[in-house]
Amino acid sequence: DNILVFGCRKRSKDYYYSTEWEKWTDSNRLRMIPAFSRDQKHKLYVQRALRETDDGELIARHLLERGGAVYIAGGSKMARAVKDEIVEA
Repeated sequence: DNILVFGCRKRSKDYYYSTEWEKWTDSNRLRMIPAFSRDQKHKLYVQRALRETDDGELIARHLLERGGAVYIAGGSKMARAVKDEIVEA
């Protein structure tokens, strides 16, 4: 399974590959979990999207049951928050 958890500030300005990713999602080649932090009243960050997707079990199943991998790109604060979320799952 290919899972992309993508975070940025605004869908309208920062979602550069949306067309390509949506095509892959439509063809079941990618599961897309977006987190746009400034598009709603309460900020949505990558770590919260991970926590809320499939009741927080998505990444745990991906790693433990399917032998998947996780690659994190972004700031160190966000990377630590994502790591902590994975450990808690």
